[in-house]
Amino acid sequence: EFGILDTKDLSYRKVETGLTTHDRFGWTSRGSIYSIAYSANKFAQVIRVDANTEEVQVIKVSMSPPVDIGYFSIPEKISWQTTNNEISFGLYYAPTNRDFIAPDGLCSLYQYTSIHFIFS
Repeated sequence: EFGILDTKDLSYRKVETGLTTHDRFGWTSRGSIYSIAYSANKFAQVIRVDANTEEVQVIKVSMSPPVDIGYFSIPEKISWQTTNNEISFGLYYAPTNRDFIAPDGLCSLYQYTSIHFIFS
C-alpha cells in the first residue's frame, strides 16, 4: 500500500497507484514522491506521486513482457492451518495458458494436474 502520512495532524491518505509493492522512496521540496513500484503483473517502474493531488505518473518502465501478459499466472495470497495448528501462508499460481485446449473427455475440474506453492 502506498500512503501519505501528514506529520502535523497524523492523518493518513492511501494513494491508489495500481501497483502492489513500493520501494526506494525519494521526496522533493515541491511535493513529489518518487518510488520504484511493481506488482504481480507489471514490471518494476519508476513512478512519481504528487503529494497534493495524489496524481500518479509513470516515469519509466523497466522492461516489456517477453510474452503476452495473457500467459502470466497472477499469484493469489492464501493461508491454511497446518497439522500443528499454526497458520501457513503461500502464493497460489493458478495455471494460465489462454491457448490451452483440454483433451476430449477430461473433466474441467481436473483440467490442471499440478498445483505449485511458494512458501513464505
